[in-house]
Amino acid sequence: MRIALVSPGYPPARGGIEMVVAHQARALSRLGHAVEVFAQERRSEAVGTAADGDIMVHRYAVSGPHNYPVAPRLWRALAAETSEFDVVHAHSYHTLTGLAAALRSRAPLVFSPHYHGTGHSPLRAALHRVYKPVGRIAIARAAAVVCVSRVEARLVAEHFPATAAKTSIVPNTVDAATIRAAAPFEDEPPTVLCVGRMERYKRVERVLRAFAQLAHMSGPEDRKQLVVVGDGPDRPRLEALARDLVPGGRARFLNRVEDTELHRWLRTCRALCSMSEHEAFGLAPAEALAAGARAVLSDIPAHAELAATSVGAVSLVGADENAAALAARLLAALAQPPSASSLLGLPDWDEVAARLTEIYSQIAPLRTGALA
Repeated sequence: MRIALVSPGYPPARGGIEMVVAHQARALSRLGHAVEVFAQERRSEAVGTAADGDIMVHRYAVSGPHNYPVAPRLWRALAAETSEFDVVHAHSYHTLTGLAAALRSRAPLVFSPHYHGTGHSPLRAALHRVYKPVGRIAIARAAAVVCVSRVEARLVAEHFPATAAKTSIVPNTVDAATIRAAAPFEDEPPTVLCVGRMERYKRVERVLRAFAQLAHMSGPEDRKQLVVVGDGPDRPRLEALARDLVPGGRARFLNRVEDTELHRWLRTCRALCSMSEHEAFGLAPAEALAAGARAVLSDIPAHAELAATSVGAVSLVGADENAAALAARLLAALAQPPSASSLLGLPDWDEVAARLTEIYSQIAPLRTGALA
């Protein structure tokens, strides 16, 4: 089967959807499918077509505002080239790539919205309300909708009731064996890890303020550290805040890192902390749990669903808990030694690809009708 995946980005661009698309593409390729990726790209030097193993990745330059960037050549490519594919699988309601695939694709469409019901900032929340009628078109044109959790599926059904009959749940997962095979970094102090795009809704500031209290409680001989992995518009502010709040350089910021380095940090950390306001699925926390770390997470539905798949390794933090309370939770997590993977019940990526193939096979016969 020829499959086109449409995404807001692709590694080495780091983000939850970007990583999910990469894992899906590679697993689908292992099943023998011919897979191509059509992705937006912010880095001008990376625009163009390159191979990721057997996968051809087409990257198109974006323009326009940060909140809703658009890649005009991506839209043109989808109209010109997707008639050659058996199915197009588009990702992300919250970017224009999903809409581009819905309006321009010339093959049956599968849509993974990665939906959380609002925008990442007050401006994006306002734009989200304006965008909803257009987003409804994207979802309506999909022959199948794939959600990554029960939480997301319920929210999509609540906001777009007509989709319920064509919605399936195919969870995200992690490459647990590869993560567990990574070697921890040597001589690192007890580490709290944050991973993700630096947007305000991720609430990294809340983690910084809690870690600052924890760091001030520690003496020179007890050098706990916070490692923040990722990039994004909020990074300069967060780095400046860390310099003001956290003593002795105990908060380290890393930019884009390769998967192999990220896996080593996952194996090094004692705890991963995410105070995000909304997620469709907690990918970085799931990876940390697979590595044997503890997870200290905001008490949002996606994180609560993830906690149900772990073995007592997740601490859920209420929105009203202050920095001192979060610091105490982090301190308790750091006191725990690394363990065997505490993640249960998730499929591997090959199983995910097999489930997606079943969905593709059901809608691929619609190809003639889609092209009519």
